[in-house]
Order: sequence, then C-alpha cells, then structure tokens
Amino acid sequence: MTLWALRATVLAAVLSVAFPAWAGTQTYAVFCSRDDTYSSGTDNNYTLSTVGVPYSNAAARTFFRWQVHVPKQATITSAYIRMVANTAGTGTSNADIRLVDQDDCASFVYVPYDLPVTATVVNWTSGVWTPGAWVQSADVKALVREFINRPGYEYGNVLGLRISNDGGNERRCYTWDNGDHSYAPILEVNYTGGQAYLELWMAEPHIRIAQKVYCQIDNVSPTDKLVARLDGAVIHEKVGELEAEEVFTADYRQLLAGEHTLLVEIRDASDAVRGTASKTWIKVEDGIAAVGIDENNALCRNGQPFFPVTPWGLDTNYFAQWQPYINCLHGQGWNVPDNPTGWINYVASASSVGLPVIGPAQGNYWPGGRTSNIYEDPPGSGIWVHATAVDIDQLGVYVNSTKDHPAMFMWNWKDEPDLGGATEYIPATEVKRWTDKCHELDGNHPHLVNIVGYSFTHGPEPNWNQERAQSYCFLYSDRHNVTMGTNLPFDRKTCCADVMAFDYYPYEYATRYTWCSLEDSLLAVDRLRGWNYNLIPTMTWIETCDIRSAPDYPWTPAPTPTELRNMCWTNVIHGVKGIQWFHYFEPTPSENYAVMAQFKTQITELTPVVLGPEECDTEVTDVEAGGGRVDIMTREYNGQLYVFAAEIRAQTEVVRFNVDQLALGTQIAVYGEGRTLLSESGYFEDSFSPLAVHIYVVEKPGPGEVEEWTIASTHGGTTYEIAYADGYVHSPMAGVTQMKLRFSKAVAPGTVSPAAFTVVGQAGGDVSAQIVSTVVSGDYRTVTVTFASALPDADRYTMTMLDSVKDTAGNPFGGATVRQFTCLAGDVDGSGAVTAADVLAARGSAGATMSSVRVRFDVDGSGTLTASDMMAVRRLLGHTLP
Repeated sequence: MTLWALRATVLAAVLSVAFPAWAGTQTYAVFCSRDDTYSSGTDNNYTLSTVGVPYSNAAARTFFRWQVHVPKQATITSAYIRMVANTAGTGTSNADIRLVDQDDCASFVYVPYDLPVTATVVNWTSGVWTPGAWVQSADVKALVREFINRPGYEYGNVLGLRISNDGGNERRCYTWDNGDHSYAPILEVNYTGGQAYLELWMAEPHIRIAQKVYCQIDNVSPTDKLVARLDGAVIHEKVGELEAEEVFTADYRQLLAGEHTLLVEIRDASDAVRGTASKTWIKVEDGIAAVGIDENNALCRNGQPFFPVTPWGLDTNYFAQWQPYINCLHGQGWNVPDNPTGWINYVASASSVGLPVIGPAQGNYWPGGRTSNIYEDPPGSGIWVHATAVDIDQLGVYVNSTKDHPAMFMWNWKDEPDLGGATEYIPATEVKRWTDKCHELDGNHPHLVNIVGYSFTHGPEPNWNQERAQSYCFLYSDRHNVTMGTNLPFDRKTCCADVMAFDYYPYEYATRYTWCSLEDSLLAVDRLRGWNYNLIPTMTWIETCDIRSAPDYPWTPAPTPTELRNMCWTNVIHGVKGIQWFHYFEPTPSENYAVMAQFKTQITELTPVVLGPEECDTEVTDVEAGGGRVDIMTREYNGQLYVFAAEIRAQTEVVRFNVDQLALGTQIAVYGEGRTLLSESGYFEDSFSPLAVHIYVVEKPGPGEVEEWTIASTHGGTTYEIAYADGYVHSPMAGVTQMKLRFSKAVAPGTVSPAAFTVVGQAGGDVSAQIVSTVVSGDYRTVTVTFASALPDADRYTMTMLDSVKDTAGNPFGGATVRQFTCLAGDVDGSGAVTAADVLAARGSAGATMSSVRVRFDVDGSGTLTASDMMAVRRLLGHTLP
C-alpha cells in the first residue's frame, strides 16, 4: 500500500468532493451529533435518534445547522430541508421555520432554546408521512437568501434553522445519531450566478523557503483563469478548466526582510476579477532561513535538507555517549536550570559538540515566573492551578536569548499541551500565540508542537481524546467541539505550529489497549499528516526500551531490534520528516543502540532522497502474494528510483513490485544489504521476513532531465551560484560569463561540447560563438558553460541545450532544456528599465549584509552594498531592454 493511497483514504473521510460550477445544486448533510437537537427550555437533546418536525406543542423547538458553500451574490432559486420520516403521524402538521440570527451558527453544545431568530417565517404544512421515506419541506429559499445576504456571511459559514409548531399534529424524523448517520437531515440549495469562491490552504509562510499552496475553488466558469502573484509578480497562471483544487508552489528563496503579499485571483475571459484570496506576512530575515521548510516539507539547515534524529531531555554529560545515535537534541536536560541562562548554557554546550537543539520545552515562562503550567496556589493549600497561557513576554526573552545562536534548530515550549480536562488543557489558539511570537522575533527557526498520538485513532480517555487532537489540526481547527470547553476554535482553518509531532508507543501499550498496534500507530501517522493536509512537516517519537517495568497493565518488554528498525522506517515510509527516541524509563538494550546507530547513518546518507519531492513520475505498486501488508514509499533522486518497503503484520511475505517501464534484466540494488535483484519486464520480486525493511535502488526508467540552471556572479572575490527561472534579470554591471546546468542523470561526457548549446539575443542575434568551454563535473551531473566574455548588456537571451546531449544510456534529456534570461545592468527591481525605483532600491540596501538574495543590488560587484551601487544605478538611468 502506498503512502498516497493511505492519505487519500484518510482525506476522503474528512473532505466532501466539490466541483467548480457556474450554478447548480448543493446539498449539505448534518455533520455530527451536535448539529441537530431539540429543546423544551432548559434541556438539550442532541443525542436522540429522532426529533419532532414539529413537536405537538410550541414549547418544544427543533434546531438544525449546516455548513453551506453558496457563493456571495448568488441568486437562490429554491431550497429545501430533506429528512427521513420516522413516523407517519395523523392529520395535518403545521411548522414554522425560522433562521437563527447568527452569521455563523454555533454548535448546539449548549441549550439552544432561546437562540434569537429573524422575523422571516416559512410555513410548512404537510399531510401523513410514509415511515422510512425521504420528506421534503416547503421552499426555504427566503431564509437561505437572507442568510447569504448578511454582511457577515462568508462562504462556508454555518446556517441554523429553528422549527416549531404552528398548530396541527406532530411529525418525527431521524437525526444524525440514528444508525450509520445516512438519515441525517439535508439542506438542498439551488442557485445561479454569484462570485467565484477562492480560499488558500497553506501553512504560515514566515520561515518557509517555499511551500505548496492549495487553492480551493468553487463557482467558476470553463473560461475563468487563476492568477497568483507574489509581491505583484506573477508566479503561477492557469487558464480555463479550473479544478476544485488547484495547487502551485510559492518560492520565497529570494525574498528580503519586510512585508510580503501572496495574492491569488480568479478572473473571467474579460480579465475582470471574480474572486480573490490573499496572505500577507512580515519576513524578519533576508533570503533562506537558517532553519527553514521547503516545498517538500523538508526541514532545512542553511537551505539543505536535514532529517533530525533526537533524544529527549539529554543532560550534557551524556552528549558524547549519544552522538552515534543522534544528530540533534530535543529539550534541555533535566539538570539544567529552568531559566534563560540555563537555556543559553545548554545551547552553548550543544554547540561545542556540533549538535543543534530543539527546545527549551520547559522554562520559567509560566505565570509568576513558574517553571510549570501546573502549580499549587497558594503553596501547601492543596489547590492546583492549570495555567492555560504562558507569560508571552518571558517567552520572548527566551527567543531573543538564543535566536542568533548557530546551534539553535527549532522552538518547543510545552510537551503535550493537549493533555488535561476541558478547563486544564492548553488550547490550539494559545499554541498559535507561541508560534506568532516566534515569527515576530525570529525569522530563522520554526516552532514545533508535540501532542498525544493515541488521540488520532481512539479516545476519549480522561485527559485526551480525538476531537481535542483535531482542534490542533488544520482541517478541523475552525470547528468547536464539546471537549474544548469554553475555548474557541480559530476563525478559519489554521496551522497552529510550523511542525507537529506526536508520541505513540505501539509495543509498550499493546496490552493496555486492545487496539494499540503497529498498524494503528501508522494510521495515526497518516491522520497527523492528513488532518494537517500535508501542509507542515510531521515527526514522531520511537520507543527504544521498556518504558515501564511495573505498570498497571500486563508487562511488555522493550522492542526487539527488528521491531525497532521496522518502527523507524515505517514512520519514514508514512511521511515523517524527523525521528525522536524515547529512551525512558528502563535501560535501552545494547542491541537496540546498534539499530539506532545504523538508522542515524542510513537516514543521513539518504536524507536528500527521503526529503525530496513526494510526487514521482514513475508509478510503482506492490502486490503481496500471501495477502499480508507491505507499505511502500517511492522517491526519485539523481536519476534513480528508490522504493522503501516494510512488512507490517509480522509474517513472511513475497512481494511483486510493479514498476512502470521497467526493462527486463535491470539490476536493482538492495540498499545496505550487499545484494542485487534482476528484474522481469515491468516488475521485480523479493521476499520479506516478518517486519523486514528493504530499500531498493533502481535506475529510473526513461530519459533524465535538466533540473536547474544557475548563473555564476562574482562579487568582491566571492562567487555566488544563482538558481534562476525563465525571465530572470541579471543586474550587476559585470554581466553573465558562466552558466551551470544540473541534471537528474549522469551526462555522457562525449556528447557535451560548445556546439551542443545555442545562445540567441533578441537584439544582438546569435551569440553562440561566445561559448568557449563546456566542462562536465566529476559526478557527471553538472555541466559548466563558460563564455569568452560577458554577454552584451541590454538584451533578452534564450539559451538552448540541443538534443545531442545524451545521458549515459544514450537518451536525450527532457526537462528545462531552454532558459530565457535578461542582462540589464542597474535594473535591480527587474522591471525591464532602469528607473528611479532602482535607485531607491539600491539605496535601501546600502549597508545590508551581502548574500545570494542581494546579489542584484551589488551592481558594481564590489562584494559590499554601499552608496557606490546607488551611484552606479543612477548613471544607468534610462537604460532599457529592446
């Protein structure tokens, strides 16, 4: 089973399918138990399987609520409540239907009897019903129209209706709580016209290097187009046939510190705007964060993917002993003072042995300078307080104390804030406040939150449950549920942290909970990702030892080495971006330390593979001959296909891996095992012992691709490699003298020569003769193209690599074989002309630290950003492209 198949299964359970429509019919079912109820005054009966519509007396009132997705300004042509009859009734029934007077009707957690309603009334008279048959109300379009015309209405708001008796007999219908919920009452709305709906599903962008943006779209015409702009520059456009979800990647690598806006619009054929959505944020640092998150949700140090492997709360005297098993620390040690000085010293100690740190995880940022959110007040009184908010200013002291330290990796303020009763746990909105403070003060490090893992598949327990976990996750973050008590959800779907983790120990608690198992833990991992829509990186904790030697449930031993290795790799296969060892409270067996060391070595070597793009061009499926379960993950890297596979059910298995276009007789290396397999046409097979993990490396079928173009730009003796896309404007006066192309597969050196490339200027014509050398790198995956002198300024160029350049299998390359760029000295804003705006931009950068994202401001090439750059730009005023 592939990860994406698992993710699709998870998401299908929480998302309804939507399709763009210029007009049509929308039906909305009651979603949960607290969406339908009745009340006679002080009671609230939302768990009953039937309700009266209406009851036989006016004292009993029935309430329904539905989340509606009707575009603003739509014309409502008709609307009906549809329900399944429970009883036939007698005579005639007369019901008054009114709109709950709220822009976004709250869940019926509390007694709804006195909820205000508007003056508009729809009277519904009905005869005898047929039990078990669907019944349709009178047309309630007037109430729906009134709702969507409210000034506070937003697409996706919840409409509430109240039904009461207006004379006549009782009728009863089924509710959501009946059986499998298939008889849940439905609201049907028919409409025409209206605005296009557009919503951006995305993580907070503050410390992102790049990210995928998921555009949720409704009510569009076949000729509408989607346009995305970052600070005014178009970064994505699609014309016509828009899907219900359109996805694009926003790249922030070149962004400077300051305010930035991502604006996405739906425009019609005449270019009129039909719908908009935007995100504005303040970036604290220039360019790539010291620790950022890329478009693949990989955590990156200085722009390079990094897969953290951490312990928990390791004291400084254990650093040397643990280095073979970890590459990062998490949580300051138990014997470290819980104050900023203690934290500063811990980070410094970590730095001395080359380990980055996540933390502090505990400190004196709770009310009154306390070091825990649970404290006795007053001391000795026996009265325990559960603080649900930090002293945010003191938290800021911690951020400022180590945000510039090179050993800083991520922030974590409180382990498992979701634990506790409805008045004791720390709500997701408070966790988001911590995230916001980190973003405000520090543009270089993400914020991680770790919550209870068992909540993702089961519950409730006294201190954790599934609905509570959902309130921390993007897809459910805008919904209120009873486990939240009086805490409110977010106004809109929100990622409460930059990274989310959980702990789930499938072997330790296998005897305490009948459902606790490896398979269940992997479902939890899938839901952790799925409930956050794969917008943010996820991490997990792995048990290395017997956690409790004398628990209150039948004893379980430490995981075996086979079980430990399997847990590590199955979590990777299910998409986590980091692993954390939980090594308490009994000793970790020596044989498990060997597994931990091996995993650290292998995941470090495979980091560029594991943390690369999750989407693969080559389709791979698996079939288990014994009917068991082997989960797989595929990645493509450097022209090779990697298949990660793990047996889940502790049984022997023979697996056939079907690989699209796999040639007969292809050699397949089994990573780390010193053996190879030989493929059949389109597939290969291998045997699995119980819980075995195998990693296969296959030369990717088909031709390689040109993956990246860079321009070498030298400034004060330092050469910067600038990766660029079509339309790049090179503004330094020294011009372009060298290019590099990076390939997904090895290049055949004999096919590379100056004659294999052409360069044509819009004004200057063919200047290919300027190419004097082409050099293939030692790994055969980079070609450096050097020109005799700088290409002439003030021209637009198209550079092409010809089909004569082949990979080592003799195939021509695909991908980005053509690149367009511009040389215009002084055009630092890339507008196509040197204007006063460029002078102001150069002046604004004077004194800033030189970096790859500021190369364009160093017009004179001195290596420093000074007033001389502004003067150089001023001398070039009026310089334009053809």
